[in-house]
Amino acid sequence: MKLIRREVPATEANPGKSKKGLFFLNDYFMNFWFQFVFPYQVELETGQTQRIYEKIVKPRFNEFVAQTCKPIIRQLLQLDFFNLGFGFERLGSYWDRHVEIDIFGYTNRNHTVIGEIKWTKSPVSEREILVSQAKHRFIEPYLKNNVVQLFISKNGFEKEVAKKFPQIIFIDLREWRTSKNKSE
Repeated sequence: MKLIRREVPATEANPGKSKKGLFFLNDYFMNFWFQFVFPYQVELETGQTQRIYEKIVKPRFNEFVAQTCKPIIRQLLQLDFFNLGFGFERLGSYWDRHVEIDIFGYTNRNHTVIGEIKWTKSPVSEREILVSQAKHRFIEPYLKNNVVQLFISKNGFEKEVAKKFPQIIFIDLREWRTSKNKSE
């Protein structure tokens, strides 16, 4: 029973020996329990459930779901659920003291795949894409020849965004369909 998993940036040459590892609960229910139930057990047991929900759970729940979904979406990419045709040699995320990238991987066709997962209430804007692209300067040493950029969104994208960024693959989770705008 693997209750804890260790993640290292996908760029690490020897993940087993990396000192950049972060540890996470592998069980999503336990993760929920330790974030929202255990610290507030006394209040919950004394009937303050509505107060705990309104003050603690509701304001943080969307972020909790976002963090929970990121490894699941990476697993779906690994399994080629979105029919992108990538065979990943390595897939994970990347972080350092300057930047965090939700999706970072190398394919067996010498591509680097980088991407963002947006779990927000509103569609992804042009500004959010530009902010994401500004992060790329921090990961340039790890990029191979062909870079493919993905944007995955819970609530889609603002109109015209796909036309302004034809090199990006946009995946709208509301529709579970892929809009391939990549020009190869």
